[in-house]
Amino acid sequence: MAKKLSRAAVLLLVAAPLFKYLCAVLVGIQVGRALERCPESARFSLGETLHYVTKELWDGNVLGGRRGGGTHSCFTVSGAESSSSEERPYAALASADGVRAPRTNSDANVTQTTTYTYYNHTSPRGVISVGPWGGSGGQPFYMRGASAPRLRSVVLYHSGAIHSLAYEYTLAGDYDYEGPPRRRRVAGPWGLPHSYGSRGVRAEIDLRSGEHVTAVEGTTGHFADVPGVVVTSLTFRTSAGRTYGPYGSVGAGSHRFSVPAADGARIVGFWGRSGWLLDAVGVYMKPPPCSSSDTAAYEKHASRRQRRN
Repeated sequence: MAKKLSRAAVLLLVAAPLFKYLCAVLVGIQVGRALERCPESARFSLGETLHYVTKELWDGNVLGGRRGGGTHSCFTVSGAESSSSEERPYAALASADGVRAPRTNSDANVTQTTTYTYYNHTSPRGVISVGPWGGSGGQPFYMRGASAPRLRSVVLYHSGAIHSLAYEYTLAGDYDYEGPPRRRRVAGPWGLPHSYGSRGVRAEIDLRSGEHVTAVEGTTGHFADVPGVVVTSLTFRTSAGRTYGPYGSVGAGSHRFSVPAADGARIVGFWGRSGWLLDAVGVYMKPPPCSSSDTAAYEKHASRRQRRN
């Protein structure tokens, strides 16, 4: 007489085929996107495929965050899987229409751009959005929240371009009355550490107590066989007089951008577009304490400074 299967065995028999089917679908999506980006030179490896599947299943930032646990962001964070696919350099996000793109000079040398500032409806409360700089590939990522974050550390992978970007931050409610924060929140990573035949080098920036980012500089341009514009280098400057970077590389014809947090303001987070690389990047800037209750006034002041430049 045949023995009855246990519940665990039945569950295993049902779950195993479903898991195989899901993996096959995700791999098919990856292959299709690679062919769509560049049909004649699409490249992918088994390692990148497995990384992609893992990212789809477990990344807490894809589609607004699907992973539980104590470290995921209370902000709504939107991730991306597609990469640069358009050839228009400096195509702005939908909310940045009308912003002029920087240009190179007649010798194709790097020229510095002016900083432009505007309100982004996805910004956390109490901060303003600056940027973005880069291409129009990938999908947007951003933050929302009821209070301004405090940047604690930045982790990125880079080679001839910026492969991925992530950072840790805290909120006002993460602190006890005294002492260090009870928890640190994670945003990202946006992009993949290794892609387009290049293995990114890991770099980590740990901000000390009382130290904050006062400026972000970088370049955008082309990398490998990516048809669109991506972020090719980043440099971070802090209130302690430290400079981190440049990470990535500056190629011929690159466009340079600079985002200084003047007048006592500070940079507290990042937003932009990402796919297999960091396609575009912008920053969240917190106004100085004396005007933190009047973000609109600070934005107007920043706009006047831009026109003078």
